[in-house]
Amino acid sequence: MSQVAHDYTPQYRNPIAARAGDRVQVGPADPEFPGWRWCRGPDGRQGWVPEEWLRQHGSEAAMLRDYTAQELGVRAGTEVSLGEAIHGWVWATDTDGHAGWIPLTCLAPGR
Repeated sequence: MSQVAHDYTPQYRNPIAARAGDRVQVGPADPEFPGWRWCRGPDGRQGWVPEEWLRQHGSEAAMLRDYTAQELGVRAGTEVSLGEAIHGWVWATDTDGHAGWIPLTCLAPGR
């Protein structure tokens, strides 16, 4: 378990979720967190997707794996278990079982 050092409020209420093989529309890169691309999924929802998880063909790409851009709201002092980390973000699960992405900068040093 790791402890959250800084609060984080999710920025997107209903972000992109896609399955491996789904086609998505690819937009601009994220200037704050390089390695992420803004995408629109097959159902019209949008969000940031790691570039490595896209097989891009022009402005369209195929998802290489199942993915959700769901973010997790956390408060300082919250305990979370950590999963995969990529480009400054980590998949975290709180003690109530809620899961989503949080910025690595939210975690106490030595996570």
